[in-house]
Amino acid sequence: MERGQTLHKPSGDVYHLLGQLLNKYTTRELKMPGDYVFAMAGVCRRLADHAECSLLFGIPVPALDWFLLFYPNKAGLTRRDSFPSWAWSGWYGQVYYDYGSGNVTKWTAASTWITWYKREPSNDVTLVWEKAETRALRAKELFGHLCDVSRTEPSREFVGKQTDNKYSVLHFWTISTQFTLRKIDRDEADKPMWPYKIYWTATTYEVLGKDGASCGFVTLDDAASTSQDSKTAELILLSLSAKSQEADAEGRFFWVLMIEWDKSVAERKGIGKIRRDALASAVDVGISWKEITLA
Repeated sequence: MERGQTLHKPSGDVYHLLGQLLNKYTTRELKMPGDYVFAMAGVCRRLADHAECSLLFGIPVPALDWFLLFYPNKAGLTRRDSFPSWAWSGWYGQVYYDYGSGNVTKWTAASTWITWYKREPSNDVTLVWEKAETRALRAKELFGHLCDVSRTEPSREFVGKQTDNKYSVLHFWTISTQFTLRKIDRDEADKPMWPYKIYWTATTYEVLGKDGASCGFVTLDDAASTSQDSKTAELILLSLSAKSQEADAEGRFFWVLMIEWDKSVAERKGIGKIRRDALASAVDVGISWKEITLA
């Protein structure tokens, strides 16, 4: 079936279809970098209309959690500052979406806990998606025995801080952890990375916990990033991997985002997965339920 026919009458999982199109589309090099996002805008709108949902920087909002989970290809990505780091549109280079999650709508309903807010340049804060009322309960089920996870709304302290961003930033609470990164070469990585269903690149690091325990892997987005070997990184938990991905006794990993802060705003620096039992191995302050503003 031609792409035009696929978009005219999409069948199956619309979100997977968009992910597949982005996998292919982002390999292209356009003469005008500004055309990159706008050339894809019509496709995103067509699929969003079919799914009866709104878009946020080219991402269907009911599937926001899934569309945050893009990987850089082996050549890496370069930051596009006019768009947020958490969106595919915020990067030059090929992004890759994995299809191991099965049906995205079902995965989102069973595997996510973050209540997403968006903060406009005007400082107005609103919910990204109104149908996320069950997520606070899932956060309590998953992490309530570790720390207080009752706060989900933006605090006054954060809302009162001005940012220089010209676009909406994500505002949310989730588990924050600290782990040590270790550079790993391809020959060493292939076998241990296989259960995680992620591939090695030149910016892949092993995630180490207390006493050097192997806890997972993270891949930095920018191929020009300075070495993070033996450095401590902040990883925030995004969601659970699909049930089909076997890792531990419960058969699921945590998807994690590596972030770095610039004053009161963080940016995405990498993506990865850690074992569910890895939280007990977090270094330094361990884990906390933390408020995040992600540009």
